Amino acid sequence: MILDEIILNTDFHVSYVSSTDDDPGLQKKHPKLKVFYVGSGVIRDFFFKNVETDFFICTTPDLDCSRFVRSKKTPIYIYVPHSIVSLHMIYNQHAFDNFDVICCVGPHHLEEVRQLESLNKSSKKQLLKFGYRHLKSTENSKRATKTNSKRAFKTILIAPSWGEK
Repeated sequence: MILDEIILNTDFHVSYVSSTDDDPGLQKKHPKLKVFYVGSGVIRDFFFKNVETDFFICTTPDLDCSRFVRSKKTPIYIYVPHSIVSLHMIYNQHAFDNFDVICCVGPHHLEEVRQLESLNKSSKKQLLKFGYRHLKSTENSKRATKTNSKRAFKTILIAPSWGEK
């Protein structure tokens, strides 16, 4: 989890904010971590509009296109995708226009962000080759299985959807 990486490998103090009360991140404890539940209404909207931090990392698209608005007190907004899907297939057309940095899971995201910038006439973003944690763990698991076994195993990948069902 990106939160763990930042806490364990940097000197940053982190505030973790969620609008979901059962978010597992809210249960994390560390001297460099503060966690906050802001709900999904007026308090969350007020928080977004007034947050003051050096940078804001989120998995929520549509910055300044919905109730998720940019704070004048926060200079850098970083988008981290929570899926590997194409950025122009399931998101709103302007979902990424107002971010400063986009973490890209693969070359398709690098190309798509540049195309969206051109199409939407939005500012040029810093693009980070970020990868995708779930794919990396699948690759590592497969590599370990091949290394630790003399017989070939068939691999079954179960890819559950979001939601309770």
